[in-house]
Amino acid sequence: MSRIVKQLFIAVCDYRADAVAERTALAKEHEQDMAVNAADIRKILIVDDSSLARGMGRNLLSRIFPDAAISEGKDVASGFEVWNDVRPDLSFLDLNMPGGTGLDLAERIRAIDPDASIVLCTANIQEVIRERAAGLGIGFLDKPITLEKVESLMGQKAAQ
Repeated sequence: MSRIVKQLFIAVCDYRADAVAERTALAKEHEQDMAVNAADIRKILIVDDSSLARGMGRNLLSRIFPDAAISEGKDVASGFEVWNDVRPDLSFLDLNMPGGTGLDLAERIRAIDPDASIVLCTANIQEVIRERAAGLGIGFLDKPITLEKVESLMGQKAAQ
C-alpha cells in the first residue's frame, strides 16, 4: 500500500472527530512513523467528464484536505496532461470519459509512476471493472462519492 493511501486513511479518520476513537489497529500502528495529517496531501487531481461530479468531489475533498490544491480534468487527454503537469499526491478518476476510460488513464500514469495513488470512481460496479482496478493496484469507489465511502475504501486499503 502506498504511503499516500495510508496518509489519506489517517487524514479521513482525523477529519471526523467521532472517528478518532474508532481508528483501526493498523492506523494506530502507523501513526508514530508517519506523523500524518491532512496537510500532507498537497495536490489532488479529479478527472471526470461531469462538471457536477467534479464539483461534488472538489467539495468533499476540500473539506478533508483544506490546504490541498485540487486540479481537474474533463477527459482522458486533459486528465493526463494535468497529471503530468501537477504530479498530484492523489488522483480520482472516472471510468467512462471521452477519449478512453479511467483505467486507460491509470495505466498511462502507472507507466510513468508505478507508486501513484489512484482511485477509480464510477457508477459502473461490474466485477470485471473492480478486478481490473485491483489488478492495477488502484482503489475503487462507487458513485456518488461520500465521506463514508472514502473512509470505507481507506479502511480496506489499510487492511491490505
